Amino acid sequence: MQDLNELIEEIKRQKDYYSKEKARLKAEMAKYPIGSIQERTVKGNTYYYLQYRERGKIKQDYLGTEVDLSFRKQIEARQKIQVKLKPINKKLKILSHFKV
Repeated sequence: MQDLNELIEEIKRQKDYYSKEKARLKAEMAKYPIGSIQERTVKGNTYYYLQYRERGKIKQDYLGTEVDLSFRKQIEARQKIQVKLKPINKKLKILSHFKV
């Protein structure tokens, strides 16, 4: 019976840890702009757009013929956080099957 109680406590700790980590990453992501930078070439000229989803639809905002380096870094930082968030979401989904 002791082993079962230890297992339950470990599942609770895991749920708590991953929930807090998810909240921390989400808060960090909120600091950065959403979307990705898309490049289009028309008649030899390159134009940049910020592409993102809004209410299930893809939206694009014109950025100009050049994109500020700091803006690019912000977009990349958000994308790196999203990569870190994927395995956490998977683990939380698995842990949600345990009703403890």
